Amino acid sequence: MAVAMVLGAFIAGSTPLGGGVVAFPVSVLVLNLSPKEGRDFTSFIQSFGMTSAAFLLFTCKREMLHFELIIITVLAGTWGLVIGFSITVSPLAVNVVFTTLDFSFALVYFYLNEYYEPRADAAAQARKSESEANGDKYTNPTPQRIVILRRVILVLMAIGGGVLTAQVSFGTY
Repeated sequence: MAVAMVLGAFIAGSTPLGGGVVAFPVSVLVLNLSPKEGRDFTSFIQSFGMTSAAFLLFTCKREMLHFELIIITVLAGTWGLVIGFSITVSPLAVNVVFTTLDFSFALVYFYLNEYYEPRADAAAQARKSESEANGDKYTNPTPQRIVILRRVILVLMAIGGGVLTAQVSFGTY
């Protein structure tokens, strides 16, 4: 478990995920703990690490926080928790969904950071250079429909995260 938590700390520090994302599958699938024991260990890891990070951000690095994003995800995630507490899901389904979502997140995160962002940055820089060469002031506003779509996706993902959190971290299976 110590080796798993080193990996968990690396993932927690370099992504928006917490160390419990490694603790739960390792404790249940590798160490053969029951899902309840894995859930409890995951809750401990998440609460300790994320509370420490939140304290640091709120006290020392407030400029790094996006409060609109925080408010939307907290409210939608709370609704997801309410939904998650009101349904019963088998432990196998929880493990499969958790592992699949975790792996999917890793693929999307890799794609965005290694392929999409560098190309998008290069294209934006080229448009900016071309605009400045023509003497125009460069602006790149995000269309309103994209902003709304992003918020809808954020709300849906936060609700789904709340449901999954209720089942993995606090669920009673």
